[in-house]
Amino acid sequence: MRISTLSEKEIRAVTRTINELINENELNSIQKKYSPIKIRDQREDVYLFKTSEKSWLNKIIEGGGTKLFSIRAYKVKLGFLINQEFKIGIESLRFVARYCQNPIILSSRQVERFIYGKDVDKNLENSKNYSTVASEGSLVLVTDKKGIPIGYARLYQKQDRIHLKNIIDIGIYLRSEKTAF
Repeated sequence: MRISTLSEKEIRAVTRTINELINENELNSIQKKYSPIKIRDQREDVYLFKTSEKSWLNKIIEGGGTKLFSIRAYKVKLGFLINQEFKIGIESLRFVARYCQNPIILSSRQVERFIYGKDVDKNLENSKNYSTVASEGSLVLVTDKKGIPIGYARLYQKQDRIHLKNIIDIGIYLRSEKTAF
């Protein structure tokens, strides 16, 4: 494993994705509290590391970036990089939910469908107009009625409804062969 800082291009890719989910003021607040890092193992995972621990992190990076003894206590996993493109991870749900002001709320039936990896349609007449919340094709946080985050989707408007294209959801662990029991 190797720890390093993100390049400017990688930081822009991460910021662009996160900025779709939370407003700019919240993003600025996060950037003051956390610094992005990447940990390379089998892929390049992106984490937010508390800025208050930055001097400690810099010592690890300057030393070759291979000491991971207690780094896990200070980080929040956001996702991973593939060819310098950022892909948001399911591990970031709780963290992003704290800052997201306009999640898409689904009924229990829609939640079940979404967790099974399916896309969901939601009538606009039963909900607020989501076109003011997010633009066509933008990434949105999806929650259940209790406010529990269940995944991320791309939002598309179709006549009298919105279509949520499932990007990643909490059911991925159950459907994945790697994590099957």
